[in-house]
Order: sequence, then C-alpha cells, then structure tokens
Amino acid sequence: MTSRNLFVIIDPTQKTQPALVRAADIAGQMGAHLHIFCCDYVEDEDLVKFKSRSDAKRQTLKKAKALVDKLVAPLRKQGLSLSTEVIWNAGWYQAATHASAREAADLIIKSSYPRKGRQHPLRERSDFYLIRNSTCPILLTRSGVSHQLNKVLAAVTLEKDYKKEHALLNNRIVANAKRISRGTGAELHLVAALSGTANIPKLLDMHLDKEQELKTEQEMIAERFGVDLDKVHVKKGAADKVISKVAKDLDAQVLILGTKARKGLKGALLGNTAEKVLDRLQIDIQVIN
Repeated sequence: MTSRNLFVIIDPTQKTQPALVRAADIAGQMGAHLHIFCCDYVEDEDLVKFKSRSDAKRQTLKKAKALVDKLVAPLRKQGLSLSTEVIWNAGWYQAATHASAREAADLIIKSSYPRKGRQHPLRERSDFYLIRNSTCPILLTRSGVSHQLNKVLAAVTLEKDYKKEHALLNNRIVANAKRISRGTGAELHLVAALSGTANIPKLLDMHLDKEQELKTEQEMIAERFGVDLDKVHVKKGAADKVISKVAKDLDAQVLILGTKARKGLKGALLGNTAEKVLDRLQIDIQVIN
C-alpha cells in the first residue's frame, strides 16, 4: 500500500490491536509514517471509582499513555517513523475523524471487531461513522497476523441508477487498488455485480461503432478499467453477496470498495454495500468515499 501518512487507531479496551500489526506491515514495506492515536474516557457511572473527574482523567490518560508506549516500543526498535497522540474525549470516533484530518492522513487503519449480538438499527457502529465521515480511505482489519499481499480485489459499482459520482468513485477505487498492487506486487482482480437490466456500454460511457465486434460485459469492463481480462469477475446479483463470494473464492487478502456515505434513518436501517460486506468478510477491507 502506497499511503505515506498512516493514522492508526488504538482501542484501549481491547487486548489485541490488529490495526497496529497491519500498519507496521505497511510502514515496513513502504516507509510510511505512523501516527498512533488513542482516545479514552470514563463514563459518569464509573466515576465513583475515582476521587474526582479530574482524577479519573489523570489516571485514565496515564494508563492509556503507558499502553501506547508499550505497543510502539518494538516499532521504534525497528526504526519505523512514528508519533503518538493520547487524548481524553467521550466521542472517540468523532475525535479520531477530526484528528486524522488535522494530521493530513492518507489512510486510517482501524481494528474491526465482530459485533456481539444484535444491535439496535439506529445505534451506529463506530466503524460506520468513520466510513461515512472520513476525509481519507479507511482500512478495517480483523487479523492480528502479519501477511504478504498476494491478491487485491477492487469492487466497482455498476447500477441502473449509475451517475457521475459513481463513475468518479469507481475510478478512485481502481486507481487505489492499482497503486496497492504495484507497490506490493500483488495480483489485481476486479469484481462487478450487475443487475439484470444493466446497459454496460451506456454505464461505462463507451461509444461503440456498429462495425465493431460485439464485446462481452467482462471485456468492456476490463477495457474501461485497464485490468487483465482473466482478472475481471462479472456476476449478476446483489452487490454485497457477489463481492463477498468472489473475495472468498479468490482468497483475496484485501478488498477495496467504495461507499456513497448514506446517512440518516434509511442508512441506519439498510446500510450500504460496504457495511454489509464488512459483516460478511474477515479480510482487510479498505473503504473509499
């Protein structure tokens, strides 16, 4: 991955920090700088454990700083470039969004932990808040194991309500996937889920002459995005199901997809493709908005 300024979110409530493992992998390969961010807070019901609110803040920040120092010590020994930030804030995901913008981050890396039980549909998950509000791509990872990238999968959207913003988002997705592929030597694959009524030439703004030989959907998509024909996977069906199946079949290590940043009640109840895929896969997922 070619990002140069990585914003890494530490979760002080968890024993493992997959995001830090993945960030160290990327920094080691690309020479990127790591900004390690940790936010902690004590809720009102837990203040009884402390002498005062100021005492709670002091002790909590001291503990969080000690945790961060312990986590980054091996990385400093490796000679990686890094900085740390530990803050006190009740809304850590809003604070992380603002801090990543202030640091001009090229990529946010966050551990994504499986949901426990059924959550209320109106209670937004922190992952989804970051996805919808970040000014840069977000890499969500659940694996705390170092790995070498072998296959990168880019997912493009080709819907019947395809608009200019979809085309621009697809371009960003594929461009980012190509940068990762070139930087790591990984194979680049592309997946597109189609509806039964999709007019591919029109959606891709391809003006084909009548004299030209008819091309398959796979050929047109491969030509439009500059991906090898045998690495393009076109299937009909719901985007989240198609993308998840292709990712599993390929055994891809990272998936790059986009989000239209849907908000409000409809977004909370239905979610978008990125959010649905996140619940289906255990691999690294990079989300671009």
